[in-house]
Amino acid sequence: MRNVACAAAVLGALSLIGPAFAGAPVTQKTASYAISLTLGPKETMFTPAEVKAKHLKSGEVMIGGSMAMDMSSGMGGAVRHLEVHITSRATGKAITNLTPKIAVADRTTKALSDVITVVKMQGVGAPASDIHFGNNVDLHLGHAYTVAVAVGAEETVFHFVAK
Repeated sequence: MRNVACAAAVLGALSLIGPAFAGAPVTQKTASYAISLTLGPKETMFTPAEVKAKHLKSGEVMIGGSMAMDMSSGMGGAVRHLEVHITSRATGKAITNLTPKIAVADRTTKALSDVITVVKMQGVGAPASDIHFGNNVDLHLGHAYTVAVAVGAEETVFHFVAK
């Protein structure tokens, strides 16, 4: 029952945030973690060697994993950058040693969940506290989505409509 109340609260909050809630993370708590989800415009992701060689000042540095291919269908799809920040509720510090499992389900088409390729990354020039997990994902505008994030045995679910 508590999960249903949390999901309802998050759904209400997301409807107030705006297009794909870019720039406004939504946070839910599990027993051990605070998990924040943010969707924004597609991000360019680089290896540490590319950042150094090109003297880059923006974008995402891939610390682990690899970027997903651009899978935009061209039929109402939009590539968005999905990122999950995980902090310890006990210490308030970013969790950097556990990679979450992230699944995205299109509730509008009732498609099965897609487990995304999770990349560990941080913003170019950002401190270690910015370490987060995610990837670029293809969303269909106007569709309702569920994003499930599991860190070990703990899981939370976010709901939103892609705008």
